[in-house]
Amino acid sequence: MEGTLAIVLKVIPRGEDDLLCDFLTEKKGRLWALARSARKSRKRFGSTLTALNIVTVDLVEKANSSLLFLQESNVSLPLTHLQEELERLGCAFYLVEAIRGMTPEHSPEPQKFHLLLESLQKLNRGEGPPDVRKFFERSLLKISGFEPHLSSCLKCGAKEEKRYFVFKEGGVYCHRCLPARERFEVVSKGREERIFTLFLEYCMGKSFKSKVLCPLPAF
Repeated sequence: MEGTLAIVLKVIPRGEDDLLCDFLTEKKGRLWALARSARKSRKRFGSTLTALNIVTVDLVEKANSSLLFLQESNVSLPLTHLQEELERLGCAFYLVEAIRGMTPEHSPEPQKFHLLLESLQKLNRGEGPPDVRKFFERSLLKISGFEPHLSSCLKCGAKEEKRYFVFKEGGVYCHRCLPARERFEVVSKGREERIFTLFLEYCMGKSFKSKVLCPLPAF
């Protein structure tokens, strides 16, 4: 796969000299590739194999191996301003963590690729992290088929100011229809935003580690 545009999601040292890289690509989805001797010699890869980099990679398959091998990597779209603010950088890592949690390997999902690509570029241009995160969370849940229903009770259709978001059902209920013994979160007017973060965590089955870097809605 020559000239594949990819976003570096995560890099893990392997052995003394190699790096194992988690990439998100447009046509092949998430995939892992091994960069041999990447830590020993930077001639081929330089500093391109760093999380959040948008790169063009050459990947090859080898017989009797399910692992891809990285032949070359070059930065394609530099994100030179991400590290200027901790909030901006923290938000970028939050987006990547969400993508990794919601994207299975070897599953082409171009919408998720472009969502992450555009969101990282927005942060790099200086757009506010809270606004970028808000749009990203809503879009990622919708693309993944888990868009939460927040406008009216799933059972009776009532539209009340105070609602109860039931995670298992992915939507809200009024106090009369609230199912028993199900995890829920109270939703009131003007405080819907935190539901998207909590529901993403529920769908991923784990909490965000990047919360320490990325200011999220007050819970």
